[in-house]
Amino acid sequence: MENNRVQIFSQDGKFTGKFGSFGERAGQFNSPCYILVSQEDDTIFISDSKNHRIQLFDKHGKSMRQLGSQGSAQGQFTHPRGLALDIAGNLIVADMGNHRLQVLTAEGRFIKEIGTEGNGDGQLSFPESVALMPNSGYIVVSDLSNNRIQVF
Repeated sequence: MENNRVQIFSQDGKFTGKFGSFGERAGQFNSPCYILVSQEDDTIFISDSKNHRIQLFDKHGKSMRQLGSQGSAQGQFTHPRGLALDIAGNLIVADMGNHRLQVLTAEGRFIKEIGTEGNGDGQLSFPESVALMPNSGYIVVSDLSNNRIQVF
């Protein structure tokens, strides 16, 4: 996170490469937090938290595109964190600072948001990580400030 780069290792732990540096341009980071690799095409998704965006790279670390910008509108983020891909290839983002999950197409088109700020059922306070339960479609979220796990 503080080195603002991604390092790549082989399965046996040997360093094979790296990409990224500090900054705001495509391929640069300011606190990269979560990484996700698509099983379909090896696209690498990285939540670039302090740049308030998701960056996509090919399997060689070449910048492909960026999703989102800072804000609270649909498709915008405030400190995005955890990432997951659903069976249809849609990206689920834990939009930490906006206390919600957002579901986007892999191209970045907004589909829906899940959750609102609070501590009641279905509400979130700083969602950190997100995962999908296999074969069910349920979304599991670590609800950091509420000290709980929620399932949607």
